[in-house]
Amino acid sequence: MVNYKRVLAVVLSWCVLSQIHTGAFYTVTALSLLCLSLYWYIQRRKWLEVSRLETIASDFFAHQSLGSPKDGWLHGKDVLVVMNPIGGSGLAPHLWRRVISPVLEQAGVRAKLLVTQYALHATELFKEMEVSTLKRYSAVIFLCGDSTYCEALDGMFLATNSDQQKMLKLLDVLPMAVLPCGSANTLGRALCVKDLIDSLEGVLTHNVRVADVMQCQVDSSVHFNPISIGVGMLGNLDIYHEDKFRWMGPAIKDVLAPLAAIFLAKDYNFKASLRYRKGSESWVDGPYDAYSHIFMTKVHFLGDDVCLAPGIELDSTDFQLDFIPASGKLWFLKLLLSLDRQGSHQQTYKGSYHFERVTEMSLETTGSPFIWTNAGTVMYTNSLHCILHARRLQLFAGRKK
Repeated sequence: MVNYKRVLAVVLSWCVLSQIHTGAFYTVTALSLLCLSLYWYIQRRKWLEVSRLETIASDFFAHQSLGSPKDGWLHGKDVLVVMNPIGGSGLAPHLWRRVISPVLEQAGVRAKLLVTQYALHATELFKEMEVSTLKRYSAVIFLCGDSTYCEALDGMFLATNSDQQKMLKLLDVLPMAVLPCGSANTLGRALCVKDLIDSLEGVLTHNVRVADVMQCQVDSSVHFNPISIGVGMLGNLDIYHEDKFRWMGPAIKDVLAPLAAIFLAKDYNFKASLRYRKGSESWVDGPYDAYSHIFMTKVHFLGDDVCLAPGIELDSTDFQLDFIPASGKLWFLKLLLSLDRQGSHQQTYKGSYHFERVTEMSLETTGSPFIWTNAGTVMYTNSLHCILHARRLQLFAGRKK
């Protein structure tokens, strides 16, 4: 669908600028046509992707050996679908209407759709639900990115009246799928999901994979996250990547956001006391008094070409803790440029880039509050305590091979 407001804005800008200086008429016209062409190209790429998935979905049962839709495990059952209409490229509503809804209907699945309207709305929606209501659904399908999914987990925890045991029991019996419709889709990549159709078929064939989940106590609030949590530099990066530069699109913001986070941030170094341990082992004190970056991750790839945690898996029963002492901006830029698919930065910067595989960590400020990020949501805090709950999530992976 053409965004007429944007087209109108371009036309009006052309009219105003052409009147300011007659000699600039042809220049303004050329620039306007260039902007309209670029906008048309981007919209065309989006609709080609929707059409491609729609074509696959139309032959879904014919091309895949799923048998009759009535034989599926979800036939006649209820699922909850949570959609973020503006996440990623903003295609979720069209994908729901033209791809996902028809497939679920053909499979005999009764779907209830919830649509988020703003940031943290997913938390509010799940907070208002009864746990017994959630348990009546055979599955929860998220048509969104990683951030909305993590917001929903926080809402589920609040729905249990912040009872940790009730939350873990709920996760044990409620399988969930995250159909990749966000910007990064890190969780989908960790689940080896090729695309939205691949993930959807994993739901219909009941291809469930267990995963660990991190529980973080941040001052007085609790957050659940199966992907990654960052402190310091990564928080500054998310300010630009998920907020200030979000409108630029993935191709541009992926390049500009790291540069802005390094060179525009006043100071990303912070003073804090770090402790960590694995299992029931004794606590280990961090070797520094000040840090520039602390990162906890449950996935080995954060992007198509960025491997931060080789060997870490969703169900590895531990998470990787990375920490870097207070460093200069140019050093951090060199580190970002060295990231690759092999995770070679761990050896290249072995003396100053530390990583441990742990199950619990604690961070207390010894100075000003430090910045931290939870799936794109950026906050300031004085303390952070993270513990791993092993193999408690039930997540749908891609189609069975």
